[in-house]
Amino acid sequence: MNNQIFLELIYAVGIGVLIGVERSTIITAKEIQDNTDHRSGLRTFTLFSLTGYCAALLSDQYPLVAPLALASLALLIIVRYNRSDNLSLGITTEVAAISTCGLGMLCHTNMEAAGVLGLIVTTLLSAKHYTHNILDRMRRVEITDTLKFMAIILIILPLMPNR
Repeated sequence: MNNQIFLELIYAVGIGVLIGVERSTIITAKEIQDNTDHRSGLRTFTLFSLTGYCAALLSDQYPLVAPLALASLALLIIVRYNRSDNLSLGITTEVAAISTCGLGMLCHTNMEAAGVLGLIVTTLLSAKHYTHNILDRMRRVEITDTLKFMAIILIILPLMPNR
């Protein structure tokens, strides 16, 4: 086996495990009470990442494999979401699944970027309680002012001359 492919594969598995561990720590009181567990976790997200990596690897010879893999995953998620009893749930886990597949694909072309993005995704997913606490404490005017400041930094500042 080629060392580069092996290293890319390790990155893809690592990203899937990282995101899967974070997602598997989410469990609700109702799931504990009902003794049911419908969450996607370590194995599922590792498989999503491996599917993405294998699709990217096959796309070297068959270019349509990667887009078809992402479309198939999206279709699977849509079907599962529509069959769910509780449609008021968020779709963070579903978006994370598609992101994990995409990160697995990215491992084939730029594994370092995939690793960094995997850490960013995991950090965002695990920061839910912190961000909700911060947003609950902020007043509407503070949020609006923060958005205006970000618009200045991200849109106007790059357009300014460099002097």
